[in-house]
Amino acid sequence: MSTAVVQSGDYTLEIDTGAPVRGFRLDDTVRGVLDGTTFVLDGVTDFADVTDGTRSIRIRRGRRDISDQFGAGTMTI
Repeated sequence: MSTAVVQSGDYTLEIDTGAPVRGFRLDDTVRGVLDGTTFVLDGVTDFADVTDGTRSIRIRRGRRDISDQFGAGTMTI
């Protein structure tokens, strides 16, 4: 489910679960087939939709003044 953001459109918030899926496995009869496109060498990342459970999002990045140094950006959910 996507959520409307003022003057920005609709977005879905997904977080990386850290669990690779569809990864190639050597000597496996199904996941170890060479030249296949279903199971890739490093797998693909699985994401979880957390849009419904999110109440606020705050993103800070860049710099305030032209003379300030760039710092790391932060995102608070």
